[in-house]
Amino acid sequence: EYLPPPKQWLEMADDDDSNSTTGPPMPAKISPVSTLRASVRPSHPEIDRLYSDAYIASVLSVPNRTYEYARDEKILRALEWRRSYDVDALVDAFRHHEGDAGEGAGAGAGGAGVFRMVDNVHGKNSSNQRFRPSRRLVDVCQSGALCIDGFDEEGRVILRSHTARLDWWKMGVDDGIRYHVLVIEHALEVISKRNNNNNSNKNGDGDDDDDDVEASAIPESMVLYVDTSNLGFVPLPLGALTGMAKLLQIAYPDRIHRIHIGPVNAMLMKLYEFVSPYLRPRSRDKIVLMERAPKKEAQGAGHSG
Repeated sequence: EYLPPPKQWLEMADDDDSNSTTGPPMPAKISPVSTLRASVRPSHPEIDRLYSDAYIASVLSVPNRTYEYARDEKILRALEWRRSYDVDALVDAFRHHEGDAGEGAGAGAGGAGVFRMVDNVHGKNSSNQRFRPSRRLVDVCQSGALCIDGFDEEGRVILRSHTARLDWWKMGVDDGIRYHVLVIEHALEVISKRNNNNNSNKNGDGDDDDDDVEASAIPESMVLYVDTSNLGFVPLPLGALTGMAKLLQIAYPDRIHRIHIGPVNAMLMKLYEFVSPYLRPRSRDKIVLMERAPKKEAQGAGHSG
């Protein structure tokens, strides 16, 4: 379950010596979040643009995880992956279509998971001056197969995957993974904007929003609903399974709070049994296998794998 990071991870300790009249003032204590930023920033200055203090604190505060492991295996490894994958070039090449929400998309939750290619791509954050998406990537970006579907009771963004709309064999594993990266990046942008707006409402003179999700900070993790209805009996490519596992464990550490999958048939159960040994225990514990398609009101149904 989501536990807010301890306050000491987010703020410098407040040693109030204002009333002391003897001795020099005590130096301020630096928080682990600030220490991590300072150590990573020289080689990866993009950490300040990509990761909030709250997210870094959540990575640091996982039970039994050392500071060094959080820094090197989670934060630094994810930043290195972003560079090698050139995520900024991919994001700069597309724009999310803010049109009518597709089937199953939450009203006002950010559209239907459709992305359209930008003409004359020159990304300010990417290493490539021009990124040329394949025709297959452009096509899958029109599918709306993965979209924001509102928020759960704790304010997390829900991503709903309509697996029947994705033909991994036709679009190819690489472009299928790129599409998922685009949607995750868009969801993180939604989270960041809403939390920034929330902070502005608290610190400014604007009226506070009465809506529960709007009025409180959104956890910087997501819930994934994988709707396997009408999936058929053609197994997914092994590369798709390992690629998605890499996104979960390396590219976006601690960004996925829970994964609900259903309805699970015999083929999917065998796939899960094949892949699960390659997942870390913490990742396996996030997966919930269900007899029916995941719904907001049915999160407790099924059994965890």
